[in-house]
Amino acid sequence: NQGEQPTVTETTIELEAGTFTAAPYRAEDERRVLDLWHLAFGKELDAYLWRWKYVENPFGMRVLVCRDPSTEAAVVVYSGVPYRAFWNGREVEIVQLMDIMSHPEVRKTGLFIKAAEVFFDTFAGGDSVLYYGIPGRYHFDIGAKYLQYSELESGVAYLRGATRELACGAGLFRPSVQVLDHAAPDLDQVWGEVAGHYPLVAVRDAAFVDWRFFLNPRRDYLLYVLRTGIARRPRGYAVVGIENGAARMVDVLVAPEPAMIAALSGRVAADLSSRGIDTIETWLPGRHFITAGLEAAGWSRESEPLGIVPTARAFDDRLTIPW
Repeated sequence: NQGEQPTVTETTIELEAGTFTAAPYRAEDERRVLDLWHLAFGKELDAYLWRWKYVENPFGMRVLVCRDPSTEAAVVVYSGVPYRAFWNGREVEIVQLMDIMSHPEVRKTGLFIKAAEVFFDTFAGGDSVLYYGIPGRYHFDIGAKYLQYSELESGVAYLRGATRELACGAGLFRPSVQVLDHAAPDLDQVWGEVAGHYPLVAVRDAAFVDWRFFLNPRRDYLLYVLRTGIARRPRGYAVVGIENGAARMVDVLVAPEPAMIAALSGRVAADLSSRGIDTIETWLPGRHFITAGLEAAGWSRESEPLGIVPTARAFDDRLTIPW
């Protein structure tokens, strides 16, 4: 079962603030983690969302829970979502760090950093080659100072556009898009065709799309598959979520062909415009062929509104952060 965590013994962490234990997540930790979330962020986390993201993730589970032995309460959780990936033809694992939290009473004691070190000692290395995230500046600075985090030099591009201006129609045999309501085998065909154009990429096949978008318990998405020619061959896809009347493109996979990128953008925009959606936005790597292709298709690069710092830490000497 890929969802199972490594079987390791508990690690004891001794500090002036006390003695704590750290170990991979166990089923009985669920309530403790949800309680810590409430304390750390001041709001509730739905159990079904936690289970979908971590426990039911078909690609693995990378969660470390640090506990106070006297109360068994969770005081630090260091966690990430793993994905299968290809790096220059080699199958590896990459992990997106998120939902990292600590109890207010143990902050500034050093426990958070010690727990993070145990997390990386437990999960990173071997085929698990890259850990990355999109923190704000404050949390990035902590990671850079204590945990060898590096900022990606390319930064992040925030793109927006008016759907009516970006829209273009489809002729009889010109590229068109199909909106899917399930993870069809066509998605495996798209992945097989375009994967070689990406030197490091999460595997985005039908199994990934099914879990990430169609099984998501909190959000609904529109999945557009680009088709070309008389045979309506699948050539790429885009995933769009709609919130407060605006569309957000949250995933896109297509070959580095400007015409295909423009066609996918234009057909998606036309469909959204027909649904009464006026604007679309997305976040992409600062330097990427899709970023350049969308700008050429009429998207506007604007000031990034969230203060995102694209961040990574590599665990293979051949995988350098500048690369």
